[in-house]
Amino acid sequence: MEITFDEMPAENMQYKDNSFDYIIARDILHHVDIRSTMKEIVRVAKPDAVFVVNEIYSHSIADIIRRSAFVEKFLYPRMQRLIYASAKPYITEDERKLNELDLREITKPLQPYLFVKYFNFLVNRIVPDRFEALAKFDSLLLRILKPIAPLLAGRVLFSARISK
Repeated sequence: MEITFDEMPAENMQYKDNSFDYIIARDILHHVDIRSTMKEIVRVAKPDAVFVVNEIYSHSIADIIRRSAFVEKFLYPRMQRLIYASAKPYITEDERKLNELDLREITKPLQPYLFVKYFNFLVNRIVPDRFEALAKFDSLLLRILKPIAPLLAGRVLFSARISK
């Protein structure tokens, strides 16, 4: 088995058609043009290739709250040191969280999920991920609240086969 790591724009990959059995997107889709990138992913994937995605996520309703003046101007600046262990977060200028509309676009060329998991309701929003017990509680909480997990989560992890 060959594993390849190359650097190139996701919207214009230099691979041949039908090149990959497995494609992993880890914290990249929230930086790219999703429609163009998914077109390329489908092109380079072999029929029925497995696609695994792990991305930051925020439902559009939660994002309205996150973008409120209270959160952006008052609460978030006070939480940065706790969450990031420094005053400066590691967020790039082009970064944005995926939302449910982005997920709909990403999953258009996919078969039904092999699995999907929403996580980080409190972790990396209110408490840092370095507290293992709180991270486990957070994961349990979203499993209990599964029907509304897409509204609450800060990350999404899923896998599906690519339809061709």
